[in-house]
Amino acid sequence: MTEGASGDGREPDHIERLRVRFSDTDAGGIAHHSNFFRWLEEARIGFLREIGLSYREIEKSGVHFPVTACTAEFLRTIRSEDKIEIDLWVARSNRVRMNVSYRVRLGSAVAAVATTGHAFVSDAGEPIRLMRDSALWQALTEFNPG
Repeated sequence: MTEGASGDGREPDHIERLRVRFSDTDAGGIAHHSNFFRWLEEARIGFLREIGLSYREIEKSGVHFPVTACTAEFLRTIRSEDKIEIDLWVARSNRVRMNVSYRVRLGSAVAAVATTGHAFVSDAGEPIRLMRDSALWQALTEFNPG
């Protein structure tokens, strides 16, 4: 999995910078694995914001993209107050689903690699196909490697 989360040699589509909070850690002072998925979500929201989209506005239009799959490989310990960077790549997207790859860095060291899969769904939770002229689809086509 480590290789797939590297963006296949591309520069990241987005880099999210975060500071690990004390509340993100367990009794041993190590960031709990569940927080990594929250950080990935923060990176996705930051990516949307960077490309001029608001998740709130996307939701208001009746489009949601819940996580349908996720994987993570934890390679290094992260502790409270650590400054981390999350590299994000749109690995693949079409008008029905999207896959995102991530690399969580602590300085120059890779602390974790991860992927998430998302389906585009309506307010009712039914699968949908994004309209070709939707702002979300237009933005995703800019980052779609294949």
